[in-house]
Amino acid sequence: MHGSVREQSVTRDALQSALTEIASRLDRDDFAELDQLSTASLRTLNGLMPILSVAVDQVVNVLESRPIDSDPDDTVEVLVGEPSKLVSADESKRRLDARTRRVVRDDELLTSDEMAERLKISSRQTVHNKRQRGDIVGWKTAKRSYVFPAEQIAADGRLVPQLADVQETFGEPLAAWNWLTHPEPALDGQRPLDVLRSGGGPRVMEAAVSFAQGDFL
Repeated sequence: MHGSVREQSVTRDALQSALTEIASRLDRDDFAELDQLSTASLRTLNGLMPILSVAVDQVVNVLESRPIDSDPDDTVEVLVGEPSKLVSADESKRRLDARTRRVVRDDELLTSDEMAERLKISSRQTVHNKRQRGDIVGWKTAKRSYVFPAEQIAADGRLVPQLADVQETFGEPLAAWNWLTHPEPALDGQRPLDVLRSGGGPRVMEAAVSFAQGDFL
């Protein structure tokens, strides 16, 4: 198996370099230029997305298992601006769920039953069999149910090819999907998923292996 993102985790030096560059721009009030960070910084931050998603899921689990009751006698000193409004545990979960979905670029996430219907296959068990083989990208949510990005289904109703190869390279479905759906400099700024759709499998795999091995520049 190729080296995976899990094995090739973001290094301390790479993260420190990325944060230093961001801090430097913020010190100069270069907020408008944050989208012009170096390729190395962007790739480092991109590699953190799956980690952040897992962290958000864990926070949601805590909210579901131990909702926090507010005390009407509690007071908060507000140093700047208006005090924030207290929200219920359900509203907090709704907002966190919305943020979790944005980790995968607001894709339409399908259940296993919906995925089976879209692909016109016999049952959700068949969907999970394909997921276990890597042919379908899917991952568990905070509620322990699986979701599947609809965008992996091509216009002809079939799955985008070589998803299993990409997932094998990355070693984790959410990390693979995050990479597939972001512009990749090695592919002339195109999204790897779009290149796969157009038959550019070899180019995508070359870029995926390079990314997984840490060849950022």
